[in-house]
Amino acid sequence: MPEERGYPEALSLLNEKYGDELKIATALMEKAFKWPAIKSEDGKALSAFSMFLLSCRNTMKDVEYMEEMDSPTNMRVIMSKLPYKIREKWRACAFELQERERGRARFKELVDFLVRQAKIMSDPLFGDLEIAATDKNTKYQQGNKLKKDAKKRSSFATSVMHIEGDQRESLKPSPVSSSSAFTQPCMLCKKKHVLEDCREFSDKSYSEKLEFLKKSGLCFGCLIKGHLSKDCKRRLTCFQKHSSMLHISRQEKGTKDQEAKTEMKGTVAENVTSSTSIDLSHETNACTGAGDNCILAIVPVCRTSLNHQTRRQLVNILASHMTEMHGRIPSHKHKEKYALGIITLFPSLRDPFSPKGYEHFYDGEKGTGYLAWRLKTMSRNKSERPVKATTVPQAQGPNRRRSVASLPEQLDGDACQETISFLVYCHDDPSVFKKMKMTFEHRQNLVHDSQRTTDVPKSFPRFLDVKGLLNQDFVLLFGEETSSRLLEKWDMTFKLKVIEESKHLTKSTELHQLLNAAEKHAEDNDANWDSDMASLLLLLHLLPPTAGRKRIKISASDAVDKMVHFHKSCCSIDEHLRGREGKQPYILAVGRAHKRIDTFYIIVDKQLIPCQATRSLGAFDELFKSHYVFSLTYEESLVHFYTFVQTTVYSIDITTTDESPRVREFRAKLFN
Repeated sequence: MPEERGYPEALSLLNEKYGDELKIATALMEKAFKWPAIKSEDGKALSAFSMFLLSCRNTMKDVEYMEEMDSPTNMRVIMSKLPYKIREKWRACAFELQERERGRARFKELVDFLVRQAKIMSDPLFGDLEIAATDKNTKYQQGNKLKKDAKKRSSFATSVMHIEGDQRESLKPSPVSSSSAFTQPCMLCKKKHVLEDCREFSDKSYSEKLEFLKKSGLCFGCLIKGHLSKDCKRRLTCFQKHSSMLHISRQEKGTKDQEAKTEMKGTVAENVTSSTSIDLSHETNACTGAGDNCILAIVPVCRTSLNHQTRRQLVNILASHMTEMHGRIPSHKHKEKYALGIITLFPSLRDPFSPKGYEHFYDGEKGTGYLAWRLKTMSRNKSERPVKATTVPQAQGPNRRRSVASLPEQLDGDACQETISFLVYCHDDPSVFKKMKMTFEHRQNLVHDSQRTTDVPKSFPRFLDVKGLLNQDFVLLFGEETSSRLLEKWDMTFKLKVIEESKHLTKSTELHQLLNAAEKHAEDNDANWDSDMASLLLLLHLLPPTAGRKRIKISASDAVDKMVHFHKSCCSIDEHLRGREGKQPYILAVGRAHKRIDTFYIIVDKQLIPCQATRSLGAFDELFKSHYVFSLTYEESLVHFYTFVQTTVYSIDITTTDESPRVREFRAKLFN
């Protein structure tokens, strides 16, 4: 070919093969992302890395695809290659840049920072801070420490082989990379290469790789014998706690549940391992970040219900991880993904009564839950806050107006007023029950009218002397099945579980007495409540009052008096009522001792309504129903307690009630 034609053609071919900007950018970024991790005080390695990144930054000026290096995700990958102290310095530097320039740090600033750090570390006089330990005694002590640590770790490992002979050399720290760490042939195919480069190992399935590594006693991080993955100092290129040979991309996971579970396992395992204060007294299992079946270093993770302290630690860890990965204000999608991951990893934390099961960790519709509250606390000191949309609160629980499907004949107008007048002077119980049914709708209009709700006891005084009217109105609202649920289910379904959960509470004299009374260990002690009332009070201790913006937190012991008050039969009830404040209903138990109650009353706005029941459980049943019959809000300090009884025991408004995460978490414990 003539020179004048061949030269341009050659230039064109070379440009096509080596001048493609996309290929150049891809190759540079891939090299940066696969760069081996730099050890602490390795000035030469840091200098080489900074020079390479400097060339990448210069290429950015001419190759538009290199702008991907400015992505926060890619910058985090580059940061993962750096020693911890360098990353810590960059965090402070990036924060100063953000404050000074009102914008986040870019790839350019990161490169300038690393070039400067490399110069500092390579200073000929003071750059190298490492001091070689040549003293024989020091070496001997270090060797003993390594042996002791290996013995301690071996009790947690799934398969740790004894190390003899030349294999002990692999225990010694070495500055060389994994590609030169092996002096022996490949353990699988016996050829002269490291296991990482073995084609036969690479072609194996994921489970086969795991089986081979466990049988051979190799570290899952660097594929070398002598230590566990959590102690690995030569971790290979993957960003998780395993070798890149074991990595599974998220696209291979399939369903949303599996993806959430994998991410949660990695997050919990990496962070919980470093937390020594988490309670590990429950059943444990190994969790990792490499996939559903991968077992890295054995990480103790609680598989049964978490106690409050452990749950707080879990939420704090995940909220910090969420803000680090997805910014200070993560989206609803990310919050729901983390909440789903928790109950997928810990099935015993799923709330069986909630639509999705994880609303106590994050409820997307209401913006509540442990994760939402923790994120809110973390952003409280920040300058910018998201504007929260104002919503009109909907009436819930006892204050909600309900439509009743089937009612007996209802009176209105003059006929209704005539019947109400008749009831004032009527003392025939069957007639009273019949006429009260016929005026039910009128009574509901009164109790839901804020201006006239106090007229109910005056208009219908038979509530004050005829037993059973509370039950009748409640049955008209919800039906016989709902009305009888507490009395039918408490002994068989809830009582024993409440007692068992109460044994894990912080011990106190009052709690000890209630437990003895609930389990009937103190039959002769009249100062204690009977077994039913004691178990109800234990439930109150399990769902104690919480502080709010406009209320002061009180103890569970103080809240007991707002639910039930013991009154000696020899004392004046009128005097007690005069000294009592508040309109919320409570039980007045009148008798000679706590265990010897003669009469139970429901006190509503200082009016005594006699209970039809003679047992404490029946009296509490009527107390709960009085809230709905008279449309009375729950006492503030007993909201969690009453809400649990409403949704879990009576099954009223399960999906529409605004339950606190504490209630949902406790319900998950009982039913799982």
